[in-house]
Amino acid sequence: MEWSDKTQGRLVFVRLLRYFAMATCASFLCLPQVFAADNDKPLLVGFVPAFNTERMVATFEPFVDYLASNMGVALRMETAPDLKEFSRRTNDEKRYDFLFTAPHFYLAAERKAGYRAIARVKGTDIRAVLVVRQDSPINVAADLRGKQIASQESASLVTILGRAKIRSLGFDPSSDVTFVETPNMDSSLQAVLRKRTDAALLVETFFKERLPPEIRGQLRSVMETEAAPAMPISISSHTDPALAEKLVAVLLAMPDTVDGSQMLKKIAWPGFVRAAPSDYAVMAPLLRIDEN
Repeated sequence: MEWSDKTQGRLVFVRLLRYFAMATCASFLCLPQVFAADNDKPLLVGFVPAFNTERMVATFEPFVDYLASNMGVALRMETAPDLKEFSRRTNDEKRYDFLFTAPHFYLAAERKAGYRAIARVKGTDIRAVLVVRQDSPINVAADLRGKQIASQESASLVTILGRAKIRSLGFDPSSDVTFVETPNMDSSLQAVLRKRTDAALLVETFFKERLPPEIRGQLRSVMETEAAPAMPISISSHTDPALAEKLVAVLLAMPDTVDGSQMLKKIAWPGFVRAAPSDYAVMAPLLRIDEN
């Protein structure tokens, strides 16, 4: 069949229109990804290394995937081998677009790297508990003198809270007890279970909610620290501020959806509320405590 020049011209025009429509549609569908990161790189979500890497990934990677899906952006979870390296990446590199960290680390990140708190875990202040084995002779705080306590490095919140509590009871945390440094709470837990130390400092929710009953049943709590504000979620100064509202909207809506409720149960958090940088000013006195 032969086509006239006019007909051929119309066909070419129609094809161009179709191509343009498909390209426009594809571009529109990809907008969240382009909005999320330059050069198709996912935004980094930094998690303070509270547990061992395996537990961190198993617990929080599905959470980050949930956020990415509901925000329409590409996100990637990242942690660090230890608190020192995590702080360096946060404050010196300004590496993370979103930051899930301990409240005292947030205060440093705000002042040194410009992070801004936008949400926090709902109604859950952070406390540490001192746990011992069920057969331990330690029953009250006075029994701690001369004992070894497993805890994370001195910069960790659980250790800062524990040392402050011990000091308030009339002990010198540098001489009356011995702190045995561990890389994370899983290691502190194993130290007391395997009788390498007399006790361990753990975050209260980790002890009460995350441990299997058969593990928790081997331990008992003999001391509770004062509380610190709940874990903040912050956004970096170099990340598009519009993403802050996207993230907060997804976090606040989690209890109202089936998938969101299931995810909250998995990460053992009750939900989220809005937060502001001023919520964490109360951490400043703890940061000035002489730990030496």
